[in-house]
Amino acid sequence: MINDCILLVILILLISIYFYKPELLGIDHFVDYTPKIKVGEPVVWTYIEKPYSGNSSKTLFSHNYVVDIPYYLKICTLIMEKACRSNIKLIVLTPENICDYLEDFPIKMNITSQYSLKYRVDLLGAYILEKYGGIWISPGTIIYKPEFYYDIFKLLKDVDLVTFGSDESIINNCSLEYHPDNLVIAANKNNTLISLYKIVLKRQQVKYQLPPDAINRILDEEVKDLIDTNRFNMTQDNNIGVYALGEAFRLARIKEIPFSHYNLGCLHDGRKNRYNKYITIKDLLSTTEVAFANRDKLLFISIPYSDLYEYSDFLWFYNLSEHQFHESQINIVKYVKESITRVQN
Repeated sequence: MINDCILLVILILLISIYFYKPELLGIDHFVDYTPKIKVGEPVVWTYIEKPYSGNSSKTLFSHNYVVDIPYYLKICTLIMEKACRSNIKLIVLTPENICDYLEDFPIKMNITSQYSLKYRVDLLGAYILEKYGGIWISPGTIIYKPEFYYDIFKLLKDVDLVTFGSDESIINNCSLEYHPDNLVIAANKNNTLISLYKIVLKRQQVKYQLPPDAINRILDEEVKDLIDTNRFNMTQDNNIGVYALGEAFRLARIKEIPFSHYNLGCLHDGRKNRYNKYITIKDLLSTTEVAFANRDKLLFISIPYSDLYEYSDFLWFYNLSEHQFHESQINIVKYVKESITRVQN
C-alpha cells in the first residue's frame, strides 16, 4: 500500500514537471506544428529550422547536432508557448510546414537557399502577417513578461500595426516611431504597411522583377517606382529587413496612404542599455551584468540571432548541451531562467 502511494506521488510529480517545467526532462514540449487557424483567432508566429526526418545532414540551426536543434532555441520556443494565455495560440513554422499556411511563398526556406537566414525569416514574417495577422517573433527571442501577448492583441483592436525598438543604423533613434526594428512585429491581417514591407523585401531578391499586379491591393502601382533600394545590399547587411520596414513607412507617408500604428520603442525590446548603447551578442554571452535601459518596461529581449551564425566566435553557444546551458553563468542563460519563472507564475 505504501509502495503504491509512493509510485502515485512520483507519477503525479513527473506529470507536473512535464506540463510546468518540461525542460527538466529534456522534452521538446512544442505545440502542434500544424494546428488549425480560425478566422480572427489571436496567433503568435515564430520560425525554426530543424533537421528533416530521417536525414542526418546538418542544418544552419543545428551546427554539430545531426538530429536536434540547439537547446537555446528549444527553450525560447517553450517560453513562447508557455506565455500563451486564454485562446492565444503559438504556431511554430518550419521548412516542412510553411506550405500548409502559404501556397505562394517564393523562396526555399532551408540552408540550401541562396538567401541569408535573416532575409528569409523577415520575408516569411511579412507573408504570414499580411495573410493572417498576429504577432511575429523572430527565433531566439526571450519573452520576458507573460502578459505581453494579451496586451499587444488588445492594442491591435485600436491600431492596425504595432512595432518595437528602433533602427540601429540611425543615431538617437529611440524617438523615431517610423524607423522601428523588425525582430518582433504585430499586425492585423491585410495591413497596408505590411504589404508595402513585403513588396520592398521582395525587390531585394536576386533577379526578381516586380509583377505589375503586386500592389493592386493598395491601388497604386506608382509606389514601385518610388522604392529607394540604395541602402540595400543583401550580401553584406542583415539589417535589410529593418530598412525595408522603414521604407514601407516612408512610402505610405509620401503617398498619403492612411494607416494606424503604435511603436513601443527602445525601452521595451531589450536592445539598448541605460547609456543608450546597443546591447550586443558579446554582452549577452558574457557574465558582466547588462544594465537594460529600463528593466521594468521590458516586454521581451530581442536577440540579433543572425550574428550567432555569422561570427565563429559565438558558435560555441549553440553547441551547448542542455546540462551545459543550465550550468552556464552567462547573461542570456540568466534571462532565460528568469523568463521561465515568470511564465510559470
